[in-house]
Amino acid sequence: MKKKIAIIGAGPGGLAAAMLLLNKGYEVAIFEKETAVGGRTGRFLLGNYIFDIGPTFLMLPQYMEEIFRLAGRNIHDYVEITPLDPLYRLRFADGTEFYPSTDIQKTLSEIQRVFPGQVENYMRFRHDEHYRFNRIERCFKTPYDSVYDFLRPVFMEALPQMDITGSLRDRLEKYFTDEKMRLAMTFQTKYIGMSPWRAPSAYSLISFIEYQWGIHHITGGLNQLTLAMAKIIEEQGGRIYTSAAVKGILTTGKKAIGVVLESGRKIESDYVIINADFSYAMSNFLKDRKKYTDTELKKREYSCSAFMLYLGVIVYDPVVTPVILYVPSLPVVAL
Repeated sequence: MKKKIAIIGAGPGGLAAAMLLLNKGYEVAIFEKETAVGGRTGRFLLGNYIFDIGPTFLMLPQYMEEIFRLAGRNIHDYVEITPLDPLYRLRFADGTEFYPSTDIQKTLSEIQRVFPGQVENYMRFRHDEHYRFNRIERCFKTPYDSVYDFLRPVFMEALPQMDITGSLRDRLEKYFTDEKMRLAMTFQTKYIGMSPWRAPSAYSLISFIEYQWGIHHITGGLNQLTLAMAKIIEEQGGRIYTSAAVKGILTTGKKAIGVVLESGRKIESDYVIINADFSYAMSNFLKDRKKYTDTELKKREYSCSAFMLYLGVIVYDPVVTPVILYVPSLPVVAL
C-alpha cells in the first residue's frame, strides 16, 4: 500500500514537497487554511487585475527547473519565464542612476561610469562570493537528521565562509570604498526585512546571485508558479484541500500519525510535513513541548519571511524532527 503523507500548508514549500513525493509514489494530501493555494506566493484579485501578495520576481530559476524535472515535468510547459535586463534601475538621492545587468561587460561599464575606481573591487567581490556560494550551497542539499551531521566535511568546509560574526555592511566595506556602491550591493536585505548593518554577512550572496544568474519575471506574476505546481499535483493524483485549517498534529509518543482539522475531522497519515512559520506551528500544532515554549517564542524577534522552499529536514531539533519527513536524495532549495 502507498504511504500516506499529510502536508500542512499549500505554500511553495508544501507544493514542492507534494510534487516530488507524488512522483516517488506516495499518496499526498495538502491542507490549506486559506481559500487558495500559494501562501505568501499567492495572489489578490481586483476586477480584471491580479496582484502578487508576496514576492514579485524569481531568482535562481535553475532550482525551480530542477524541482519540476524531479517531478517529471518541464517548468517551461507551465509558465513563461523572462530574464530582466537591466536587473533594476537604482536612483540615488543626488539623481545618480545605476543599471546593473547579468551581462558582465554591461555591468562593468556601468560601474566605471557611475562608480569610477570600483571595477577591480567588484571583480574581487564576484570571485570571492562565487567561491563562497559554491561552498555554502552544498549545505543546502545536505540533510541534517542528527547533530552529528554538522560535523560532515561539507559543513565544516562551508563554516568559515559563513562569517557569522560580521554584518553584511561590514563585509561590503572590505570591498567597496564608494558609499553609493555599497548601498547598491546591500539594499537586497530589504527582501528579508533587515538592515545591512544587522543582516549577517552571508546575505552578500543575494547580491552575487542577482548579478551572476539574474532576476526573472514570470508572465502573470509569481503567483502563476504556485498555480502551476498545484496543477501538477492534481495531474499526479494528489489532493489539495483549501479552507481546511489544521488545528493540531495527531501523535502517539514522539511519532506523528496525522492531523486534526479545525472542523474536528481527523486524517491519519504515515508522515506529516509542516510548511508553516516555525513559531506558529510550535504554538498551534504541538502542545506538549519542553522546548520552544509559548513564553520563549514570544520573546524572540522576527523578520519578514523570505521566499523559501524546503524539501526535507534542514535543521535538527528533537521537537520538530519526528513530525517532518526527510526525502532522501532530493535537494533542499532556497530562493
